[in-house]
Amino acid sequence: MIALRVTRRRGLLLGVLLALCLPTGLAPAGEPDALRVVGDKNYPPYLFLDPDGEPRGYLVDLWQLWEQKTGIPVALHATTWGEAQRRVLSGEADVIENIFHTPAREALYDFSAPYATLPTAIYAHESIQGLRDIDSLRGLRVGVLEGDVCVEHLQQHGIDDLNLLPSYRALIQEALREDVKVFCMDEAPANYYLYAAGAHKRFRRAFELYQGQSSRAVRKGKRDSLRLVERGMAQISDSERAALRRQWMGQPIIDGQVARHLGWVILVLVLAGALLLFWTRLLRRQVRSKTRELQQALEEVRQAQRQSDLARDHLEQEVTDRTAALAAAVEEQQIIFDTATSGIALIKDRVLQRCNRRLHELFGWPPGSMVGQPTTIWYPDEAANIAGGESVYAHIWKGESHQREQQLVRRDGSLFWARLTGNAIDCTRPEKGTVWIIDDISAEHATLERMREAKALAEEAARAKSDFLANMSHEIRTPMNTIIGMTHLALQADPSARQRDYLNQIRDAGQHLLDIVNGILDFTEIDAGKLKLVPGEFDLDQLLEDLVQQITRPCEAKGLRLQVMIEAALPRRLIGDPARLRQILMIYADNAIKFTRQGQIGIDARLAAQDEQGLLLRVAVHDTGIGIDAAQRKRLFQAFLQADGSKSRKYGGTGLGLALAQRLTALMGGSVGVDSEPGVGSTFWFTARLGIATHQPRSTQPHPYRRPAGEAPAALPQLPTDDVDTEAPATPAEIARRQAILSGLARRLADDDFAVGQYIDEHHTLLTETLGRHFRPLVNAIQHYDFHTAAELLDRAAAERGIPLDDQRPSSPVTD
Repeated sequence: MIALRVTRRRGLLLGVLLALCLPTGLAPAGEPDALRVVGDKNYPPYLFLDPDGEPRGYLVDLWQLWEQKTGIPVALHATTWGEAQRRVLSGEADVIENIFHTPAREALYDFSAPYATLPTAIYAHESIQGLRDIDSLRGLRVGVLEGDVCVEHLQQHGIDDLNLLPSYRALIQEALREDVKVFCMDEAPANYYLYAAGAHKRFRRAFELYQGQSSRAVRKGKRDSLRLVERGMAQISDSERAALRRQWMGQPIIDGQVARHLGWVILVLVLAGALLLFWTRLLRRQVRSKTRELQQALEEVRQAQRQSDLARDHLEQEVTDRTAALAAAVEEQQIIFDTATSGIALIKDRVLQRCNRRLHELFGWPPGSMVGQPTTIWYPDEAANIAGGESVYAHIWKGESHQREQQLVRRDGSLFWARLTGNAIDCTRPEKGTVWIIDDISAEHATLERMREAKALAEEAARAKSDFLANMSHEIRTPMNTIIGMTHLALQADPSARQRDYLNQIRDAGQHLLDIVNGILDFTEIDAGKLKLVPGEFDLDQLLEDLVQQITRPCEAKGLRLQVMIEAALPRRLIGDPARLRQILMIYADNAIKFTRQGQIGIDARLAAQDEQGLLLRVAVHDTGIGIDAAQRKRLFQAFLQADGSKSRKYGGTGLGLALAQRLTALMGGSVGVDSEPGVGSTFWFTARLGIATHQPRSTQPHPYRRPAGEAPAALPQLPTDDVDTEAPATPAEIARRQAILSGLARRLADDDFAVGQYIDEHHTLLTETLGRHFRPLVNAIQHYDFHTAAELLDRAAAERGIPLDDQRPSSPVTD
């Protein structure tokens, strides 16, 4: 234990003298306006809280000197050790004091050079003997400070039965209650708390565990702050540091072993005194003969008596002065008590013992009139009174802090919302009472009520929106199904070629609109929590083969290669909702085809994980399209938003597909994501948790899509086309005519002219003959408002026919 010898008044006087004697200066440009320092409030004599809750100790005065030397204000906060580390790591503080440099902390902090060597020891109850080294701790529960280096040191040696406490004070309290009989603590605070509690004989130092190097530290990467601190510390002279050490460190108090040795010395001295007394009696005859010497000795005794009287008078004066100083301190505390902005009360047995002025103002009572009143005057009814009774105090007497929000009543009967915080003065001695802090939170509570009402209104508006979209989707879907059905019947009636083409356009456009409506309906049902999955057994290979049949022709139309791979380890028969899986795959595949001009589309199904409940399927769709930059990727998977949300974007779409895919995978217990590089391509992936069917098909010939992990995917053969290309016209006049028609179509596509459909109708026969197999994909792209893809198809067809286009388009296509 370190003796604290300097009173607060002397500390303040020293601070004033240092302020007057030492030069100060303005902080250099670029340095912070203030430095935030944190430390353990339970680490005397370096840092601790005095009875008024103010930080005191060696570090307080040291940082005051640092502030005077640098001119930079310092805000020193004494808190718990765990909270101090959290503040530095979160950026709420700049510097942490008294931290040991360990390998585990190397990744979190930048450390200063050590400035003190602090031994850490194991302390044991007097009932526990034989603790000599760390191995002798096995089988014992050891109390330690949470976040302390002692935790790491013990765990490294296999001592895992640890009782983690938030502070040294809490650790000592556990020891005093004998809930902890062995604990690890730095020697300085351990000696301080044990001697302060009179427990230094009950708990003895068993052995030294290690010696730690105490340093200052900043959050990793904040070395500029550390250099600033070190520069300031370098300005504090050795003599100033020595003065602080003398002030706070003093002389070490004798430990138990030395005290035992002194006891033996005293015993020897007592025995020697007894022998001396015996010898004195033998010499009494000689003393009587020396009367003169006796009279002289008597005079000396009288002189000593007079000195004793003087000392007593001085002591009485000292007591008078100390009493006056104590009275002044009490008066200062009362001023602070009465000027606090919160109501404060001391309560014993639910009777108000002391109340500050603010508490009387909150409840509308005259000053001093609440003292002696029961706490029932706070509550509007008996139920509220019971709510603040036994159940609350049961927690408080356990050493816990209690806080609640409750309606209280003023003297005039009006109600107000208050926040009550209560703590025991000493949880082991309930007769000392409890301290309560009461704040009026009526305005805060009213704000929260308004926020709850606004939230309820917003949720009701969201439900109304979802219901409206669902109803509108149903209303649109019914006539659209009729249009598609009637178109199908009309196609069965053997129409002319032109009529068939018109009907096909109506059918495709209707189906496209129906897909949009179905997507909106699914999205609103998911948003409202009404969409349910329909699980069942399905064949994964067949599902992907059906998908390939749907997207092969669009890929062929754009000249894209299609590759599919199913990892061989994936079971073929799975349990899930195949319709929703197919829907997600179509969304990904359609996007890949839409945004890919040349190259390939790849579909990759793999086994991500497997357990007793089933497996996690991961499917990725790769493309070599335009790619997506980082800023645009943030907008993906949000409803009604696209990576390019401008009106002049090149590609159409509602922005609903990816959001719908994200919500469907969430229902399947999976997730979605994208990896992309502009100009290289994109990979959209999703995962879904599926069951595994009991019976799996046995086949000697594996499906061509299946490949072992790491093997290249299967390339699909090109599909034959039913369109027959018409030979290019032979005459120059015919070539010029077709060149003019195709150039007109190119200009309309470049201008995003929605009347392009009428232009195609007017020149249907010539365009059909000239474009050949490219005609149908071009019309399909126009029906989906993908004018950019349509323009690429037109350029390709013209190049194949050898027809140069009169290209008056802008260098960058202006699109919707």
